[in-house]
Amino acid sequence: MIRLPADYHRNNAHRYPVIYMTDSMYSLQVVSGATQFPMNSNIMKQAILVAIGYQKGTKGAASRVRDYTPSHDASWTLNTGEAKRHLRFIRHTVMPFVEQHFRVDTQQNTFVGNSLGGLFGAYVLLEQPTLFNLSSG
Repeated sequence: MIRLPADYHRNNAHRYPVIYMTDSMYSLQVVSGATQFPMNSNIMKQAILVAIGYQKGTKGAASRVRDYTPSHDASWTLNTGEAKRHLRFIRHTVMPFVEQHFRVDTQQNTFVGNSLGGLFGAYVLLEQPTLFNLSSG
């Protein structure tokens, strides 16, 4: 799911930061609401919001537990430990798609995740610390 900034279509020369997030069905609405006022009042830069959903054909819980956990844990009833594969999907499929189809500033990528999505964010920070970054301003 992708949400473009309010001025995206009026400002054809501008490149935008991207905020990537997990758990699209929940996070897009929350992050969009939380950033609307700061973006519209120029307290925060206008940004493209990209919410990554669960694997097509799987239930959300199974997909997120599998994709957001970095190691296998046999005590869980659901599959775990596929964070490496999910990170590869984001880096090599999601991000290139966004960069190809939208005007993005590739030096300003931010990641947002909560709960298991936050665990995945910690994994990303440890494994590929330069993939996402926070920009001041």
